[in-house]
Amino acid sequence: KYLVKKGYKVFRMGKIVNKNISFSDNNIIDYPYSTIKSDFMDVFIAHRCEFCISTGVGYDSLPVIFRKPMVYTNIIPIGCLWTWNKYYIAILKHLRYKNTNSYLTTSQHFNLDLDRAGKSNIFNENNVEIIENKDIDILNVVKEMIFLIENKFNKESLLQVNSSKFWEKYKKNILYKYNNYDFYGNFISNLSKKFIQNYPNYLD
Repeated sequence: KYLVKKGYKVFRMGKIVNKNISFSDNNIIDYPYSTIKSDFMDVFIAHRCEFCISTGVGYDSLPVIFRKPMVYTNIIPIGCLWTWNKYYIAILKHLRYKNTNSYLTTSQHFNLDLDRAGKSNIFNENNVEIIENKDIDILNVVKEMIFLIENKFNKESLLQVNSSKFWEKYKKNILYKYNNYDFYGNFISNLSKKFIQNYPNYLD
């Protein structure tokens, strides 16, 4: 709804989905139920879009091929952040201890070997539950992307939305655990500064 107010046409992508989106607008296209859906249109929309919002799996591979700006939400595990493109901005799923309800710090993600965990049993063994992003966090990171686009990703705009303090902590944990950055390449992607302000546990 925010994007429509900003003048965008919004496509909810997907091939098979559980149900229609819960609201309608002439500028919001529920693509899985659309008569224009086709393999060609999948690629065409990715080629023509201004940017893409994704959870890091599936359709986002197409806009990435066309070098489109990307908003990544609900990213997990923390060690699999895409770090090598200044046109990407992300926010993370949270890990929370079941017994205390406290969110894990960045260092705890790494110390508990959850930084690249890909199976639910690993989280269960550590008495940790996975918490999805709130609507407001997704809205905030989308607003940051619009700000970057409007300012053509210049240096000043990147400094305003990217959390350098998070990356400092992140890189220290990677170097301490793996002794190199081979898995990551350059650290030029963006981790939402607004997100870190709201969840300062990621700075520990």
